[in-house]
Amino acid sequence: MVRHEKPTTKIKRALAFLMKDNLDLKASDLLQLQTLFEHPDGQLTLKKIGAPHIKHLLKTHGLRGLTLWFPRFRLQQHANLMNQIDLAICREGGPEALSVDDLKLSCHIRGLNVDGLSEEDMVDYLKQWLEVSSNLSPQTMSLLLHAPILLGYNHKNRLVESWSVE
Repeated sequence: MVRHEKPTTKIKRALAFLMKDNLDLKASDLLQLQTLFEHPDGQLTLKKIGAPHIKHLLKTHGLRGLTLWFPRFRLQQHANLMNQIDLAICREGGPEALSVDDLKLSCHIRGLNVDGLSEEDMVDYLKQWLEVSSNLSPQTMSLLLHAPILLGYNHKNRLVESWSVE
């Protein structure tokens, strides 16, 4: 008897393989995965992912408070806000135009541990992030919510070590 997996299980296995293989995913790699996050057919849109996944995304982005009633809406708001901030950074001259403190804060908010990182490493990470963010449509904002994990998981200074997937 052949056991067939759900499409979401196959996708999760593929993403886990990419991340465990210590591949440094670049912005271009993430943009190729965009259809998985695209509304309404993507398997990783906010409407299709389960409650535990939503809970982990809320935790990843530090969203707390009144998110119990409308967590998907709160995540969508957060993604839209981050996208608008990213577009503003691009308009104002990119990561190179930011002060060191603003650069550290921008990287930290986007899931990177900035302790001990050079300014060049932070600029490179933020450039990758901005490349992803600036190429997203409103229907693919779920990818932006997953970007801290997908871009930063194999980074030498990833922010979250203790509860990451092994």
